[in-house]
Amino acid sequence: MDNNLSSQLEEFAVALKSDNIEVRRQAIISLAKIGGENAINIIITALNDEENSVREKAVTVLGKLAARRTIKLLVNRLKDKDESENEKSKAAWSLGLLKAKLAVVPLINMLDNENFQLRDSVLFALGQIGDKRAVEQLIPLLNDNNRWIRDRAAHSLGQIGDKRAVEPLIPLLRDESIEVGETVAEALGKLKDERAVQPLIEQLEGNDERLLCSVIYGLGLLGDARAIEPLVKMLESENSYIRLNVAATLGMIGGTRASTALNNALKDQEEGVRYYAAEALGNIGDAQSLISLEELKKTDKAELPNGRKVKDAASRAIKKIHTRQAKVSFIENNWENLTELDLIRQVILKRDPRLLPTLDIIGRIALTDDHREDLRGAILDEFLGVGLNKDDEPNSYGLRLEELIDYLGHV
Repeated sequence: MDNNLSSQLEEFAVALKSDNIEVRRQAIISLAKIGGENAINIIITALNDEENSVREKAVTVLGKLAARRTIKLLVNRLKDKDESENEKSKAAWSLGLLKAKLAVVPLINMLDNENFQLRDSVLFALGQIGDKRAVEQLIPLLNDNNRWIRDRAAHSLGQIGDKRAVEPLIPLLRDESIEVGETVAEALGKLKDERAVQPLIEQLEGNDERLLCSVIYGLGLLGDARAIEPLVKMLESENSYIRLNVAATLGMIGGTRASTALNNALKDQEEGVRYYAAEALGNIGDAQSLISLEELKKTDKAELPNGRKVKDAASRAIKKIHTRQAKVSFIENNWENLTELDLIRQVILKRDPRLLPTLDIIGRIALTDDHREDLRGAILDEFLGVGLNKDDEPNSYGLRLEELIDYLGHV
């Protein structure tokens, strides 16, 4: 190693001991640019930093430069009986950021530790890693005496996405801690199980604004049409923050009834509600909303406190609807000539673009039941929307869509 490089490494090693957090972060970035074994060794020392943002930067960099070696080092630190709980907590947090499946079992083994900071870091890590082996060990923690542990366990179960957590989570919607209830509502939404729909709808009767907004968002994530009418009623709330959250959520669920309610919400006295109603109509893509949105674009000069303009939301919505119309036209004119996968892709683009990453794994790994259910749901929406004649019998396009649903059972 030449003297100049050695001097640089020494300079950045000293910078990692600075009292200034940003100096330490920048030192890690500079060491990453240098690369090599010596730079990696210096960056590894930053895994002991007291500041989360510095450790996160070190983990990110090491994940690119030396992931396997870093994970092994951190797992060994977890297992070391002589290591302090503070250092183990840092190691657990870092393993979570690295999404290290190798660490799942050692992390699970630490869930009964009495140190709160360590348990919190372990729960964070297990949620980030998302391995279903942790589910059975996390569920009992929903009854922990410490509300922060209940909260973190609920959050991690939502991240992991295993439906075994649905029934244990539902009672916690009424947890004495509002924060836990908020986390549970969103976790249930992420789990996308219809068992959670009615319990969440029942929570719309509550009075706490934060919990209500989380429940509303959870219903949006579930996307179940049963939530539309209860949500539409909430557009009459005196609380404008509730109304704008409902508007955004109706855009996630979609449907004719939601579009009608959102068109009415474009006339709401609060600019925030009008803004999110316009955004939601763009997400739904209903061409019948174009006239109302064009009017809003021309006449509404209101601006939100963060500088966003209602007319800009209307413009984006109009563009989205036109784009969707073009996709609809493409499918109508080409569906007979498209392969199964290409037609599925076009339907997903039209109905639920969030499912596109699922399509990308076809042919590489087997689809899970949840994957198939999500894709079939989008195709079923298309079938019900344009695949039936007036007598409710499938048209020729509908017959092709039925074939796609069957096709998904074999890929």
